[in-house]
Amino acid sequence: MLNLILNENKKLLKNRIVQGIILLFCVLFIYFAVDIIFLTHSGYDKKDGEFKIYEGLQAIEWEKEQCKPFDGKILNEDFLAEAEKLYGFDYIVSFTEIYFIYNSFIDRSPFDTVYDPVSGTATVGEVIEGFKKIEDVIPAASSPALYCYSGAYEVLFQKLGFVGILSVVAALIISALVFSQEYTSDTDVLLLTSKFGRRRLAIAKSISGISVSVGLFIIFTLLSALLCFCCYGFSGADGDIRLSLIRNCDAKVLENLSFFGNSVSNIEFLSFAFLVFFSAVSIVSSITLLISALSYGSFSALSISAGVFILPFAVRAIVNTYEYINAYSKLHSIFALFPVNLIADWNKDLWWGINYEIFGKLYPYAVIFPTIALILTVLFFFCSIFVYGKRKVKV
Repeated sequence: MLNLILNENKKLLKNRIVQGIILLFCVLFIYFAVDIIFLTHSGYDKKDGEFKIYEGLQAIEWEKEQCKPFDGKILNEDFLAEAEKLYGFDYIVSFTEIYFIYNSFIDRSPFDTVYDPVSGTATVGEVIEGFKKIEDVIPAASSPALYCYSGAYEVLFQKLGFVGILSVVAALIISALVFSQEYTSDTDVLLLTSKFGRRRLAIAKSISGISVSVGLFIIFTLLSALLCFCCYGFSGADGDIRLSLIRNCDAKVLENLSFFGNSVSNIEFLSFAFLVFFSAVSIVSSITLLISALSYGSFSALSISAGVFILPFAVRAIVNTYEYINAYSKLHSIFALFPVNLIADWNKDLWWGINYEIFGKLYPYAVIFPTIALILTVLFFFCSIFVYGKRKVKV
């Protein structure tokens, strides 16, 4: 059986389309490397008016130095006061984690245009009255938020999104070729009448289709992780994810993190993101395998698979024209379970912005989606084996 699986893997990897997909993965990884090592930039307008731009690895080191005094501290009033001393009230340009946290808590009032009749110019009037209450910004503040510099995890989450999206699309294309290419090349007659042509070959092909798709996702995720950790360091694994989400997620998302006692760490959050994309690749691959087994050619298998894949997104778009699907509606929760909508709505809000009530207990999307997807993966996997095994030989 192992030899059959390896042979099917080799057959897939020799396919020009699959080789093109691997090339795309390589190009994406090269872009990641160039972006981190050479293009990353941060700026800081010092009080003496000097403006500096840091690029690449120098920018990363600069950011680490800015965040170092806060590493390992609990977010409280003293934390914010120390951040205020660093950034002051002057206009600054900065991309450090501390700046975004600080900026999320300062209370500006008013913040509008002020006209100076003497100079004849308009400026932005800004009066900072103080800080917002911590519990107003982080509703689930019963568990103190621990800050640790987490540049690697922040960047890796972004890279994982790109790798995951490409992997889902790649899984659809690769799996569509598994059975259908035999029909296209008219070799299905020989295979189906051979010693291993039915059950064993069907199992080997199905395992091959999923393993190649999932394997590409895992390999390039690990390469991306290695790149990020080498450049940013390993610190921040136990840092509180709420401090990373605070600048681009609403209070509802932060509140939903209470599922884990209000203390989801950066590494836990990243692990769930990996699991969500892993399960998305698996379910897309298994559904496409079944369609491939039912089809009579690679083009028809790919076309039908793409149609089935895109259909939920199209339905949601149609429904949304008649009834607005807000971020926390039941319809949004249902549509979010389809992989295409995972890709369309890929952002940090999705993992924890949706809860599903099961037997009176709430579970986040990051738990429910992988569970459903992996169960369906097994179901469609065996269905594709059964369909191919019952396939009639063309005469």
